[in-house]
Amino acid sequence: MKTWTLSSIALASLQPIYGQLPTVDLTMANNGKGQLEFRVRPDGPFDGVISNLTFTVRWNASAGMALDTAVRLFPATDYFIASPSAVMQNGAYMYRTFNAVGLTAMSDVEAAWIGRREYPFMTIDILEENADIRIVNDAWTSANNRDFFCSLNGEPRTGILYQSAMPTIDIRSNDAGTGALDVLLTPHDNFFGWVTDLNFTVRWPAADVVQLGLPEQPGNVAEYLPIEKVGAEITNGDFTYQVFHGTGLKSIANSASAWISDEQQIVLSIPIIGSTDDVMIVNDVWTAANEGDYSIELNSTEHAGSVEGLSTGIEALANGSLEARVLANGNGFNIQLELPTAAAPLELVLYTAAGQPIWKETRPSVQKHFNTLATVGNMSEGLYILSVRHGDRQLTKRVIR
Repeated sequence: MKTWTLSSIALASLQPIYGQLPTVDLTMANNGKGQLEFRVRPDGPFDGVISNLTFTVRWNASAGMALDTAVRLFPATDYFIASPSAVMQNGAYMYRTFNAVGLTAMSDVEAAWIGRREYPFMTIDILEENADIRIVNDAWTSANNRDFFCSLNGEPRTGILYQSAMPTIDIRSNDAGTGALDVLLTPHDNFFGWVTDLNFTVRWPAADVVQLGLPEQPGNVAEYLPIEKVGAEITNGDFTYQVFHGTGLKSIANSASAWISDEQQIVLSIPIIGSTDDVMIVNDVWTAANEGDYSIELNSTEHAGSVEGLSTGIEALANGSLEARVLANGNGFNIQLELPTAAAPLELVLYTAAGQPIWKETRPSVQKHFNTLATVGNMSEGLYILSVRHGDRQLTKRVIR
């Protein structure tokens, strides 16, 4: 006959009624500006007790004391706190192990995890930028019982150590008939990190009597990415322009938010004072010359995707001319073409520096303006060659990643 102790009864009462406890993965994310954030990712819902969380951070011993004191983050501090052990050196590496024991059920503090979301619990400032800092399971951590481990409600539920995604982000605007222009960002993978910088430009016909009102943002977005106008509206030729800029203050996860893959995120709403049928976000000749092109940095790395209104209404190039702009993104390149007015077949081929083709796209008939993504997965840094053939005209462009 099984004997039930008070602790076993308490833990049993915390088992989710919806099924098995989730496994918990762990990541360490670098914001590119001298700070690390540690986040957990359950593969299902949970609101019980995080019984134990153990992991070890390693860096090259030549860097000395490469990390500052950990800063614990709310609301994780309500239900568990990770505390560091002393720094240990073994050969060429320094190690610091963190241990956390939760004593409070998440449900007791009105907290809960959703599956596949990332939840931050502490940050650490980097003291030595050249240090190679990682969360590891290696021979030393294994021999010293310091491998990554997690238990929930007293049951082992250890997942994996993983690298948080940094996806390509598309931008577009939408007039929903509310008298305001919504600015929408669409990630092509889940994203929980820092939006370091965001730049884009809204354009409308100068002949339309229009002004942009004071931008408004959802409260949670303004917490991690406040966006504002840059300078005044500028009229150039047939169009009027307004540049916008945002600077990230904290990670999206640290604001209790998430960008879910292929779901549009409204980051800004701009009141439209007046009437126009042609207001949109664009990259065009003027934005390129005035630092107004769309760009977005995730964790200080460029990850811009497609733009909704590339070069609409701009005077087309004369026949015989051909221009290409290429922007690196997380999975390849964003290619923006200015083509002759006459329609013709288009062929794009991307080569490595050694001449190996790695991506190709063809279109039967294209003219004036064309925008596409050369998505080829993980790419090493270095030189690539883009070949553009439009009818009987050809352009070869060297691009650097």
